[in-house]
Amino acid sequence: MKTQRGAATLLLVMSLLALISLVLLYTSRHVLIEHFNAQAQHKYHQALGYAEEGMRIAGKALETDGSRPASTTPQHYTLSYQEEGEQLRVTSHGHFDGYSVAVQQRFALVGDPTPPPPSESVLQIHNDLNLSGAINIIGGKDAKLKVDGDVTLNGSVKGIDTLLATGNITIGGNQTVNVLGANGNITLRNGHYQRVSAMGNLQTRDSATIVRAQTNGTANIGSTRVDTLIAIGNVAVTNGGSSLGEVETQGSFSSRTSRPISSLKAEHNLEIEGWGGQLNATIGGEASYNRNNKDIKVRIEPGLQVPITPLTPITLQKHKVDANDYQQQAHYLFRRLSDGKIQVQVRAIHGIDDGLYLLGRNQNNHENYLCQKTDSNGRCTTPSVGRLCRGYSDYNTCLTVSQTGVWTLAGNSLAPGLVWFDGDLQAGNGRYYNSFIASGNIKTMDNHQVYAVNYIAYPGVCSNNDYPGQYPTDYCNTQSQQFNSHASGNIAYLAGSYQDSQYKGGDIMLGSSSTVHGNVIAGNTLNSGGRTVIKGYVTVANQGASGDNNWGASTTIDLTNLPDSFKPGDSGSGQPPLTPPVAGEKVYRVVQGSWIDHAE
Repeated sequence: MKTQRGAATLLLVMSLLALISLVLLYTSRHVLIEHFNAQAQHKYHQALGYAEEGMRIAGKALETDGSRPASTTPQHYTLSYQEEGEQLRVTSHGHFDGYSVAVQQRFALVGDPTPPPPSESVLQIHNDLNLSGAINIIGGKDAKLKVDGDVTLNGSVKGIDTLLATGNITIGGNQTVNVLGANGNITLRNGHYQRVSAMGNLQTRDSATIVRAQTNGTANIGSTRVDTLIAIGNVAVTNGGSSLGEVETQGSFSSRTSRPISSLKAEHNLEIEGWGGQLNATIGGEASYNRNNKDIKVRIEPGLQVPITPLTPITLQKHKVDANDYQQQAHYLFRRLSDGKIQVQVRAIHGIDDGLYLLGRNQNNHENYLCQKTDSNGRCTTPSVGRLCRGYSDYNTCLTVSQTGVWTLAGNSLAPGLVWFDGDLQAGNGRYYNSFIASGNIKTMDNHQVYAVNYIAYPGVCSNNDYPGQYPTDYCNTQSQQFNSHASGNIAYLAGSYQDSQYKGGDIMLGSSSTVHGNVIAGNTLNSGGRTVIKGYVTVANQGASGDNNWGASTTIDLTNLPDSFKPGDSGSGQPPLTPPVAGEKVYRVVQGSWIDHAE
């Protein structure tokens, strides 16, 4: 019995030892597997990081100048390119410690970047313009003012070569304009004009003088002098002191003037009240005049025809103003988050990775810095990556936003570049080297000075001492110290956007004594509260709620001594900016949604 119990005990002990060995073996194997998996995960993520780095470098080169970067040495990543029609498939293989991960992305061929044709209008306004103040254009060769609506000028206009309107033109002030054209009526009280064309009726009075006038309607002349008058309708001279040169009409002619009329051709009747003046006339109808006046000579030709080519309507190119088109070009894009924090999307800024940041206080408790996370008190909980703006001191904020999305900018300056605001912008004190774009309205206040990116160019944008090393890389080549202008950099202010097919905002209000260095583009209306100087072109698109443009103060468009980098006739089409490629090369745009991770 004892022998049997000993054998059983021995068997039990050996079984337990075998079980313990199996457990130890399994545990060791599990530890080895976990260690192997950890190593594999580490290698995978390292290789994936290198692959993504290669894709970022390739994408930036393709979108900048169309070049195709080679692989690095040592080979952290390997790049390959496969043509697929007008698309290019890029594969980036990341390598780490014998492990390889690939990512792929497609890019669509864009072609050589060609800017839109420059505008020929220094001022283009859609909807009525009521001017009781003054417009003065300095240095604008063949400067044109185009209005899609009616024009009423009781102030003064200087320096404008051509004024065109799709509606009526009514001028009360003493103007000097070479060319006037309207699809409606033209009424002139004073001023000097080289050529006047009205598809409606023409009426002049007082001291207005015209070298050549033509109308598809009637002409009522009560002014000092018209050298040549062509009218499809009747002509009436109502001022006894008016002087006319050559007159042609397909209607009748009547006159009260006692001054000379060089020549007259009228398909219908002639009527001279009073004594009349010297006249040589050929008419197709009846004549009524004082036959004792031997200086009036009339020849009647029944059925006389006076050939006149009718005027054709004035057409204005409609400008589409939509701030949304410029989001991809913004270097700093501002949005208000639901918790009230200010989110800044950064693009193409040297020293700062592209991405989303928050505006907060840095480790020194200084305001207006960019970081990835902030606490509830607005203090950065991660290291700051750059300075956004300068307030009146390091402890003053320069940018705030209300719950309704109204942005208030006040301080000394903002990091140079193109800035985009989601909502309305109220821009106060400071000197800014920026192109401002807002989806809502823009209002300038106090001592606000703005220089568009292209206007201030390299000194203010690329080598700004307030923001050292923090410059837009698509505008600045610091190695050659050259500035690369892009069309959108000509903009000083652009306001208004479409949201769900409805137009929002678009009103620009320039405060008193404003000087704007760049183009002003209002999606709806533009109004000025004081003496305004704009060193650029003006476009008012009237895309929103109807409203007139009432300019009661003085507005000066000064196009003298403009920098070479600033081309006011070109404000871009909203396409992302491109650094000019090498001659003959093409550029690409990434195909959204085409990213494939670990494609192998």
